[in-house]
Amino acid sequence: MFGYILPERAHLYIKDFDLYRNFYCGICKSMGRQFGQKTRFSINYDITFLTIVVHNFLGVDVSYETLKCITKPFNKSKQMVKENELTDKMSAINVILCYYKVLDDCIDGNKTSRKVLAKSLKKAKNKASLQVPGVEEIIAKRYENLRALEGNKETSIDKVADEFASMMGEICDFVVGEKKQDNFTKLCYNVGKWIYLIDALDDFDDDLKTNDYNLFVLNYPEIKTFHQLMEEHGNDVSFTFATTINSITENFKEIKFSFNQDLINNVVFRGISLMTKGIMRGERCKQDYLKF
Repeated sequence: MFGYILPERAHLYIKDFDLYRNFYCGICKSMGRQFGQKTRFSINYDITFLTIVVHNFLGVDVSYETLKCITKPFNKSKQMVKENELTDKMSAINVILCYYKVLDDCIDGNKTSRKVLAKSLKKAKNKASLQVPGVEEIIAKRYENLRALEGNKETSIDKVADEFASMMGEICDFVVGEKKQDNFTKLCYNVGKWIYLIDALDDFDDDLKTNDYNLFVLNYPEIKTFHQLMEEHGNDVSFTFATTINSITENFKEIKFSFNQDLINNVVFRGISLMTKGIMRGERCKQDYLKF
């Protein structure tokens, strides 16, 4: 996962800020308990959002506990979502996703640090795979297809993004099981598509320098900088994201959730657009005003 899906804090209720942070910490704790402390670095905003969505969609309520945080051992204990079967399952999925993302980075280039990281995560990935049988096969197949397209320098935005998007849709179908619905699958699909595209846009300058595969670099080969891309082709890029975000919002409107959905509404109708606009302005996704 990448870590792009965030609420817009300016319009976020305090209760929802706490809920988001409590889920984030709960997933982190779950990964540490199940798969070892080193896997906790892979906690990200995307898996946090998806965990909140599937809890609400399935009608799985949560309880809280107060525990020490490994990153702040001398601070007071923090409240977090208490681990349950669903958070444990999402934590396992995140570990597998992280492993294959790191492995994909290794294949993209001779990155020694990423190879070491992939090797250190393999045991945890294998354990996670046993907990969610079938998920690794989904992820491995989609990444293999994605690498084949990238290796052939495929320029079709829809064709390439479809692999990552389909992976997210299939994973969410696995999580919700027999309760899956077409609009929920499409929501996860289009969120996955947006993640892939926003990551490519965010990495435009880096990929241009390293000659790594990037859809936007390939589609605009005459462009030499991100600033030039947005100056000369900003309308085209905006249209690509607008259609994807519109699909997300339309799918979302057709889904019935079990609980109060103020937090999810904020992310879908405000946070995703805010992140998109910020990156299109040239602000990297790690801007402090976006962090939790």
